[in-house]
Amino acid sequence: MKLGEHFARAVVALGAVIALAFVATPAAQAAPASLSLSGSPSTTSVHSAALGPLAARTAPATSAGLVCATGTFYALSGNGQLQRVSNGAVTSVGTPAAGVSSFNGLGIGANGSTAIAYERTNNSRTATIWYFDGSTWKPTGDSYTTSASLIAGAIDLKTGDYFFGGFSSGSFYIYKYVLSTGAFSLVGTIDTSAAGGTNGDMAFDANGNLYVVGSASTTTVYSVTAAALAAGTGGQLASSPSFSFTPAGFSNINGMAFNTTGSMYLGNASTVREYNASTGVQIGGDVTNSLSSTDLASCNSPANLTVKKNVVARAHVGDQFRLSVKSGATESATATTTGAATGIQTAQIGPLPVIQNNTYTVSEAIAAGSPGTLADYASSLACVDDLGATVPTNAAGQLTIPNRSGASVVCTITNAPLLATVAVHKTVLDIAGNNPAPGSGWTLGAATTATTGTATSTPAATTQTTPASGDANWTVAFDKTTSRATVRVSETQKSGWDFVSGSCTVTSLGGAQRSVTLPGAAGADVTGVAPGDAVACTITNKPSAANLTLKKQVDNTYGGTSTISDWTLTATGTQTITGKTGDASVTGAIVSPGTYALSESGSPAGYAAGAWTCTGATVSGSSVTIAANAKAVCTITNASKPGSVVWTKTSKATGGQLAGSEWTLTGPGLPAQGLVVKDCTAAPCAGPDLDPAPGAFRLGKLAWGTYSAKETLAPAGYIAAGSFTFTVSAANAGTTLDIGAQPNEQQPGAVLPLTGGIGSDAFLLAGGAIVFAALALLGFLRLRRTARRTS
Repeated sequence: MKLGEHFARAVVALGAVIALAFVATPAAQAAPASLSLSGSPSTTSVHSAALGPLAARTAPATSAGLVCATGTFYALSGNGQLQRVSNGAVTSVGTPAAGVSSFNGLGIGANGSTAIAYERTNNSRTATIWYFDGSTWKPTGDSYTTSASLIAGAIDLKTGDYFFGGFSSGSFYIYKYVLSTGAFSLVGTIDTSAAGGTNGDMAFDANGNLYVVGSASTTTVYSVTAAALAAGTGGQLASSPSFSFTPAGFSNINGMAFNTTGSMYLGNASTVREYNASTGVQIGGDVTNSLSSTDLASCNSPANLTVKKNVVARAHVGDQFRLSVKSGATESATATTTGAATGIQTAQIGPLPVIQNNTYTVSEAIAAGSPGTLADYASSLACVDDLGATVPTNAAGQLTIPNRSGASVVCTITNAPLLATVAVHKTVLDIAGNNPAPGSGWTLGAATTATTGTATSTPAATTQTTPASGDANWTVAFDKTTSRATVRVSETQKSGWDFVSGSCTVTSLGGAQRSVTLPGAAGADVTGVAPGDAVACTITNKPSAANLTLKKQVDNTYGGTSTISDWTLTATGTQTITGKTGDASVTGAIVSPGTYALSESGSPAGYAAGAWTCTGATVSGSSVTIAANAKAVCTITNASKPGSVVWTKTSKATGGQLAGSEWTLTGPGLPAQGLVVKDCTAAPCAGPDLDPAPGAFRLGKLAWGTYSAKETLAPAGYIAAGSFTFTVSAANAGTTLDIGAQPNEQQPGAVLPLTGGIGSDAFLLAGGAIVFAALALLGFLRLRRTARRTS
């Protein structure tokens, strides 16, 4: 065996020994390779047996199997026992978490599929996450240390993420835990200093809005919108507190859960009561007083009401507005605007937990310290639910919450000074009716007439000339909210332009819209304009135009295979259009009225152009004049040019032209037997030969192709011997092919006798007679000889 082979075998043996030794170690036995979804081993950490096994993360299961129903919620004890409370009856669910003593933060996901809680350590600042698998609690291996004393937890019914939190220094800290990844983050804090509180709970509705209960001597519900939570990066979050109430004989509240009706369960270590969250009134007696509880939760979503303020403009600098929601005589929540911003204000009420099918009153007042009054404003109230349906309100601002679990209503109160705005915009199009752009230098009108009360337009002039923006604006000031006006909107038409369209949209303060059509430059009346209305009009014009179509026709009578697409047609004037027949560029092309020069290019050889003809316009030669709004069609025909051929019949001896010959011509388009061509010797010529000169031939209107000519009758006294071929093609069509002279030899004449003697004919006759006689004699002698032999 070679040395290299010995070495290789030694290395293999050494590797096997090392592998066996590693497999035999406790560390290796405790860390088997796990399989990924693809079946391949995933990376596994291997550590010394002396360090103990590594904790493995387990994603929470979605098989909690809890119930979402009216009158049903869940409680959690400090030793990890989950309890179901159904219409007051308390039942333990599954087995408690092992080895815990400060279990808290119960959260239940949508449809009861997920349940999360945590064990508190480190003076309640560290949370170790557990999940309920339907029978018992199991640790996930995820933990997080916070800056707050943790007392609450809830699962977002919309996203499925788990949130938890606690109080510290007048703020409530909100943390997020993503079940699928185990990631933790600080979402932000809300200010709870005004209401106080060091205990409480949190819960979500189906839209992802968060509700936090702070409880000390009084109880306050704070709400944080789903949008605010989603945008949170660790700073202070906008929140809306409800009114504070004091539950009689009920303190140390540590748990909150919602009923399907929108009512709120509040609980302490042993007792749970049901409350109307918008009034603080207890519903019935104690739900139960036999719990051992650190927290409450349910998967029910409350109905909620949000009230927003939209300030179109402030009639006075410093005007602010106070919003209010009442349930009966109880003012459930308030919010007061601040600052000088217009539009939707930051301050809002809610989302406020409310009872479905109950009636609430939404109102506003001018805030204390404002220089103006509500009489300076036009106001409107509009409410819509989470399905997009309008929720009716009456003159008193009352509305009824839809009678379904989790219904969400948003009401907006809009305020604007007792003004209406009129904006007229000029839009101009190009000659094709495209590319809208602002029109400058146009005279637009908006004449205001009061129909009720007074209405004063600013500026006072009823017309304005548009700047580069194309806009003309007026403001109409009214004396009271019931005043009305009519505005006549119009324009002054420019020469060379056409009115295309005009319309006005009137948007009321409450958002309702109506439209008014402007039929022409004279415009129309926009009636019933009220304080707070916004009248937005657009008038559109385009340059006066005409339609021009260029067409090519092809005549291939004499030959050729060209088609209409072989020519490019062009009209040149104020603008130029060019293209082939059928192209959009020269079919119904939109052009300015005026005069255009017509031309063509790309003509194949052998074709002659005819004259331009036009319909719908005036044509002169190759120039066409088109009026505004006309539809002109201009056509030019190109025909293949015929061939022509000439030749002469001459005497070979003298070169002079000879009359009287006849020819047979064969070729394209001619009879199979050929065309007989007789020499025309006097005008007018009636046959194919068009040349009246004797001995001269001229044929015309010959189709493209190859021809053969053969002389069939020579002039008298001459021998017929002429023939020739020629070809008519695109290259020579329209020209005359000159074949040249076709000479003939003269027939031989009789020989004349010698002078004074007998002619040669006589000698020939005599010689023939002698030969005949000799032959006859020879025949006679042979017959005689034969007769003698037989006798």
